[in-house]
Amino acid sequence: MGPQPASVASQPGKHDAAVVIDGVGKRFGEVQALRGLSATIRYGRLTGLVGPDGAGKTTLMRIMTGLLVPDAGSVALAGFDVVKDNDAIHVASGYMPQRFGLYEDLSVMENMRLYAQLRGMDAGPATPTCSPNCSSSPGSGPSPRVWPASSPAA
Repeated sequence: MGPQPASVASQPGKHDAAVVIDGVGKRFGEVQALRGLSATIRYGRLTGLVGPDGAGKTTLMRIMTGLLVPDAGSVALAGFDVVKDNDAIHVASGYMPQRFGLYEDLSVMENMRLYAQLRGMDAGPATPTCSPNCSSSPGSGPSPRVWPASSPAA
């Protein structure tokens, strides 16, 4: 049996939410990136995170995926607290930033396989990590290639 949520399962009405953001705050020195943000995103909803540069979108995404710890408040994703259940968050979610600075020369498929392999997933050529429509197209970088399991970026 997989990991069990630490906190959200005991809260009435929260079990039907994919994401629960409750009073989240994050500061970087003098800059208040997020202040008291609360929201609920239900399963099956397409939700956009929109705002100007510096509005806190990337900070929130990093908090939601367990890559950054909030200074205040809490976030639960799929019933898992992103701080207390950090390992489960990485299994229950995936995050691929729009700007992936380290490997910009890789195609979409190559980046997806790299992320999968870094997470310990099988990302071989026969693995359905992505539909055929997601493979290289003109201008998207080199054709997909598979790295040996021992060297994901070779």
